[in-house]
Amino acid sequence: MKTNGSHTHRIQLRENLTHVGLHPFLKIYFTVLLTLSSIIGYAQSEFLSETNQQRTYYDSLIAVLGPDSMQGTGYTQFQRRYRYWAPKLNTNFDYSDYQSDLLDYTNNYRQIELLGTPTWHLIGPNDVPATGTAAKGTGQIHYIYKDPHDISGKTVFACSPVGGLFRSTNDGATWVNAGTDKGLPRSGVSSILIDSKSSSTWYVSTGNGEGFSGEKAWQTTIGVYRTNDNGKNWKYIGLDRTI
Repeated sequence: MKTNGSHTHRIQLRENLTHVGLHPFLKIYFTVLLTLSSIIGYAQSEFLSETNQQRTYYDSLIAVLGPDSMQGTGYTQFQRRYRYWAPKLNTNFDYSDYQSDLLDYTNNYRQIELLGTPTWHLIGPNDVPATGTAAKGTGQIHYIYKDPHDISGKTVFACSPVGGLFRSTNDGATWVNAGTDKGLPRSGVSSILIDSKSSSTWYVSTGNGEGFSGEKAWQTTIGVYRTNDNGKNWKYIGLDRTI
């Protein structure tokens, strides 16, 4: 198991202590805390060891400085690193294992031969907005869903974490807003499910399905909503809106 990464992070954390204006006694306290956590962490994977050391340090720092005074401590970078690696690693699967699997996949990759040549057609939207102060374009589409009640297969829903829910009844030739822009406090939608017994009853999960906890973004989830009238009215039906 590699230890260079852990050693580098401990050095960085100690350097952070010199820049946040702590009382000398508190600096000694945090240094001892880091040392003890590093000793305990060697029984774990490198990723979990590093994470536990840093989390202990930052939890203690937050308790002293407060959550709104963490700028310049490296806390944001710690959160980003954790959110990137946490879904990929665990107690028995470390950095070296991830790298090994990735290299093995790359070295043994074989392109799958397709039967025939696939053809793709743009079904919209093609009227790309050209104005805006923050961004331009149609935005992200994270989820496509076909209405199971439409035997023709031409009713399609598109979920956008920014724009909301859109609906097409002609196989994508034209699209209309399906009601989340006016019926929900925030329009962002990550997925939809239509009740198997009622074509007018829809369930949507809100927010950005690829987002991360802790991000102060307006498209974070506000829970699960239901409409019984094809998007005209919506009712909040569950899950904590602060998730």
